[in-house]
Amino acid sequence: MNSQKELLEAYQKLQSQSNDFNKLPVVIQSKSMKALYGQLSNVAQTDATILLLGETGVGKDVFARKIHELSERSDKPFVKADCGSMPENLIETELFGYAPGTFSGGNKNGKIGLVEAASGGTLFLDEIGELPLLMQTRLLRLLQDKEILRVGATSPQKVDVRIVAATNKNLEEEVKEGHFRRDLYYRLMVALIDIPPLRKRKADILSLAHLFLDFYCKKYKRNISFTQATETALLNHSWPGNIRELENLILGCVVSSKKNAIDIGDLPFVPAPESAPTETANNGIALQGRTMKEILENVEKKVLQDGMERVGNMTKLARELGLDRTTVFRKLKKYDKK
Repeated sequence: MNSQKELLEAYQKLQSQSNDFNKLPVVIQSKSMKALYGQLSNVAQTDATILLLGETGVGKDVFARKIHELSERSDKPFVKADCGSMPENLIETELFGYAPGTFSGGNKNGKIGLVEAASGGTLFLDEIGELPLLMQTRLLRLLQDKEILRVGATSPQKVDVRIVAATNKNLEEEVKEGHFRRDLYYRLMVALIDIPPLRKRKADILSLAHLFLDFYCKKYKRNISFTQATETALLNHSWPGNIRELENLILGCVVSSKKNAIDIGDLPFVPAPESAPTETANNGIALQGRTMKEILENVEKKVLQDGMERVGNMTKLARELGLDRTTVFRKLKKYDKK
């Protein structure tokens, strides 16, 4: 009874931390995403270990949840373990738990780990490339023997859990450099899904942008739309931060906009338009109220005076400008009087 109570409390805590945003549909407008979604649907029906690859922010978390949703384990727990954010000295107990009496001051009944909390369901190991080598060995045992050993326990216990892992690292290079176990790498490569970056799936950009806009407008009770210029700018942006960058951009625009439309000037990656020249040009020469002759004389004066300051020699300046020395002398003398 204590074990069941512990499992229930851990599961309820994990469920309460889930984000409503994860319930939004996966956008699959581009050809590459449609092909990828077909592959995902096929492997989700099996119990095969899946490795999700892709740059930071491409939506690996969303794909992992979709795999669980499409699997026969959809009514069981989905538990996420962020391998990159867990302190190294706590990873073992967080993943595998500990037995009663293991630590002074610890729970007298022991503590369930994330692997056991996902029993019957799916364990999502995000940023698995950050997992220390010792924990990689423990994970390999889980994949091979379907059993775990709590910290401080003397006997292993069987677990039924489906592993979905994700990384933005090149695991093959990590193996060559000795940072990742080769046998674990091959265990994870059973089913590989490589998610393309947003810049390579432009057909999804506006659909995602409108999805985020609708979501945050409803959440914050706003009524905001995109202008045509904004949609064009969104399509042309390279999105180095991928979907996460797009989501955060739309969120920022929704909460900070004082208008009913997100205009191109609200986008941080679009440079501000240059103001038209009024009284002076970019080189500091006055334009308004002057004839062409006066403007050209001002340009000539500036070139000669700047040239003398730079080279300090009339002969050298004349050679540089392709003029006679006497011409340079005469013009400098003329402008010195003005």
